Amino acid sequence: MKIMSFNVLSKDTAEQKTRGVKEVTVNGYVSARAPMFNQMLDGELPDVVGLQECSAPWRAWLGEHLNPKYACVGNHTKATGEAGYILYLKNKFQVLENGFFWLAEGAPQAPVVGWDAKFDRICCWALFECLQCGKRFLFLDTHLDHEGSIARPNQARVILEQIKELTEMARRKYGIKDCPVILVGDMNSRPDSEAYAVYTSYLNDARIHSKGNTLPDEISTSPWFWYCESEADYCRNFHIIDYIFTSSNVTVQNYGMIHTCTNLCPYGAYISDHNAVIAEVML
Repeated sequence: MKIMSFNVLSKDTAEQKTRGVKEVTVNGYVSARAPMFNQMLDGELPDVVGLQECSAPWRAWLGEHLNPKYACVGNHTKATGEAGYILYLKNKFQVLENGFFWLAEGAPQAPVVGWDAKFDRICCWALFECLQCGKRFLFLDTHLDHEGSIARPNQARVILEQIKELTEMARRKYGIKDCPVILVGDMNSRPDSEAYAVYTSYLNDARIHSKGNTLPDEISTSPWFWYCESEADYCRNFHIIDYIFTSSNVTVQNYGMIHTCTNLCPYGAYISDHNAVIAEVML
């Protein structure tokens, strides 16, 4: 099963500049970038995708033009209007249950700005069943605050608390023992951060635990739009903030990155200011 996490860049701006080997102008409109995202879905055919920064222009575009192989669940925040969307292949999975909660004390169902966060932040989840094999798993998608240094580790703790409650719900209601868990998102936290330590006290970082291909520590997941003469020019500033985390009963076979923030993206240049991260997993 192939899992993807992708921060699509909420901004809908006409022109933006790259950084890197040289400066070029990028068409930043969602209407220009979103069709390339659809092409990436066709090319990679991920089973489940967690999207972050799905702002109103993205939601409107996806509502009319989302790749027809996919359906989605999710919800959006109040302050920024950013959504956490979970896309999935309609012919392979069904959603048994889905929901969302805000990243504040008690995981409220209404928008709340927790701790020192700048915005209200949300986590969306879905309990999936594979139509072919019947395997079930819990998938969550989130985006931690970009400014709140106190908020981020506490937001991570809220998510872990909810994972425990949701897996207990899956056991009690559907008889799923040791429900596999996959959590993806833009965590705005490097591997040396407190939030990362909170997550990895309970879940595995797919990049670290891949049994096959993976990526070196130094390659950034979010270098803004980045111009490359070759792959050697990929941004290497150790800025890893986009993750796929899994429970210990999920085997990560391979881990990689699609350089969607560069001109070398195979699906068209500069889809987002983040690179999409992708993992092949086995339940």
